[in-house]
Amino acid sequence: MLTPSYFPHQGSTLIRLEHVLPDQYEDILGAKIHRLQAIDSWTAEKRKLQRDLAVMSTYFGYIGLWVDPRAYLVSQVGQSFIYDVPLKKRGNLSVFRGKRIRIICLGSGAFTRWIRVGPLNPLDVETNLPEARSLRWSDCARSD
Repeated sequence: MLTPSYFPHQGSTLIRLEHVLPDQYEDILGAKIHRLQAIDSWTAEKRKLQRDLAVMSTYFGYIGLWVDPRAYLVSQVGQSFIYDVPLKKRGNLSVFRGKRIRIICLGSGAFTRWIRVGPLNPLDVETNLPEARSLRWSDCARSD
């Protein structure tokens, strides 16, 4: 269940809200995220889901980063959203230019958050050419 507290309300200089969507995808990781968000307190089941997400996200090509929660719009463990990375993006997210990615918060520290960032389509991980990365499936389908 996606609650308003898990969706960013204000943009940052790094991620603009016009490129942000709520995480409503029902893939394997999305199902785990929704189960994690549905549990209010930190039970053994919630901790297991957090560990499962950390392992599974690595398998699907997600990268891990320690980030400032204000810049990446995450503050709570379990929070996630979808981000359409602009083609001219620089920095940590530049490897995902032109892709739709999921940002998941999986850990917190005093002033930082541990996030996993990866493409919604696992096949996007294998593409190394910038020309191919900037194309989306919807763009290819329209060229008929």
